[in-house]
Amino acid sequence: MLRQYTIENNSLEITYKKENLKVVRAFVTRVLEQYALSEVIEIPFLVVAVDEVCTNLMIHTPQCNSQKFIKIMIKVDVARAVTIDIVHQGMHFDIESYQTPSIKQIIQKKQKKGLGLLLIKRIMDKVETIRYGDYHTCRLFKKIRKLNLS
Repeated sequence: MLRQYTIENNSLEITYKKENLKVVRAFVTRVLEQYALSEVIEIPFLVVAVDEVCTNLMIHTPQCNSQKFIKIMIKVDVARAVTIDIVHQGMHFDIESYQTPSIKQIIQKKQKKGLGLLLIKRIMDKVETIRYGDYHTCRLFKKIRKLNLS
């Protein structure tokens, strides 16, 4: 049987199977909680953003199968920001230039799609897409707000 996922330090590698999304959510939560960031960032929101990116990759990349992987790497600079790289061999999608519809537009048009990208862009401070050969990276940034301890 092929492995479904591998966890190493602050990185996770999963196959393109929706049942791995629960592993993704648990992994992101565990990594961010180990840095005691719950006072300065909303960890559940970051979990939602990563889950949405991975879900979109699984839904919109039919050519990917259990032989290919999505790799999630989390870098934390506790004084500045959290950077989450989601590397994959799926289709390139330039989220930076995608014009997200407003919630009002989604409701008026009774759209069932587009909410995930709207959430990702609203939750994260910056989203980048990087292409390197057959690999694509969706890089999510979230600034860490300073605590006022006075």
